[in-house]
Amino acid sequence: MRYLAYTAAIALALVFTGISGTSAYLFGQHVAAGEKANLYSALGAGAEIVKMLLPLAIGAAWAAGQRVRAGLGAMIFTACLCWSLLSSLGLYALARNETASATATAQAAYADLTSQRDRAQTRLDALGAQHPSNQVEADITAAKRDKLFDRSKQCTDVTSPDSRTLCASLDKLAGELAAAKEAEGLDTVISNLNTKLSGIDLGKVLRAADPQAAALSRMTGYSEDRVRDSIAVFLAVLIELLSGFTLFALSPSHRLAAVGVEPETVVANFGPTPVIAEKSVAIVRPTTISVATMTTQVKPPGGVDRYAAARLKPSRGKKLSAEALFTDYATWCKAEKTEPLPCEVFVERFATLSKIVGIESQRGAFADVALVA
Repeated sequence: MRYLAYTAAIALALVFTGISGTSAYLFGQHVAAGEKANLYSALGAGAEIVKMLLPLAIGAAWAAGQRVRAGLGAMIFTACLCWSLLSSLGLYALARNETASATATAQAAYADLTSQRDRAQTRLDALGAQHPSNQVEADITAAKRDKLFDRSKQCTDVTSPDSRTLCASLDKLAGELAAAKEAEGLDTVISNLNTKLSGIDLGKVLRAADPQAAALSRMTGYSEDRVRDSIAVFLAVLIELLSGFTLFALSPSHRLAAVGVEPETVVANFGPTPVIAEKSVAIVRPTTISVATMTTQVKPPGGVDRYAAARLKPSRGKKLSAEALFTDYATWCKAEKTEPLPCEVFVERFATLSKIVGIESQRGAFADVALVA
């Protein structure tokens, strides 16, 4: 049993150290360029290994009364810990920035294309219904065959009333031809813009640049930047605590021997702990997704909870896109005589709601849920 505990402790320590070491290595690639980046990456990875082993050495030195050695080890451990924290914070910031930039770029592109299409549509509506340009050109050609057109020297010497009438009609047809060609050009532009819009992932456009920070900002009242920084610090500290102290905390036997405590006694005292933890996890782990529980767990404004309870049902293996969800939501609001939320706000609030009830979000779509027929 003792050796099994040692093996588990070492495995967990290696996993957490690997996570922290990967963060340090990747962050080192951004500190400098070329061979210097590899140097910083190697430094970060080496510091992680030292950080994992140092608590054991510090504890042994302290138990043996070697205070100077323990203090020196603590200083080295603190330096490694600080570098690891900076690496984790830096990598988190880089990852968040890339995600937010990608979302912001998609939103900007979508807004620009939509604006161009709306301007073209407005101009097309202003032109009104137009005859096809080839038909207008045929009318102009037919009018020019009239003998009055030649008598008036192609409408440059208009003297008779009939000639004036003919030339006036030609001028009108010329205006119609210009308007018809402009309308056809606008139709082509609108069609091309619609094609580009259809190629944009609406999931990126509809979601917030940082949904987690946005949700926590609404809950706590703090700004998104402050929430984002707090999350970064929390995750960095958590990773470093796990990678730095897991091995020391879970393998105490040979260190406690120095003060007269038997390893078997310690292992026996901790024997029930894994069983209790396993049962606790089994109790809180959700086994099914119940959309109906939305109304009792959270009630965000805008009728999102009532809509979810009325229109959604669990359906394993199915996926519901954000676009289809909002379309159905708008139809439901119309039937309920309720003012619908804006699309982006609705998707944000439904995403928050889905996290609470256990609906997984995957690339702008929601898994294991479907619309009620």
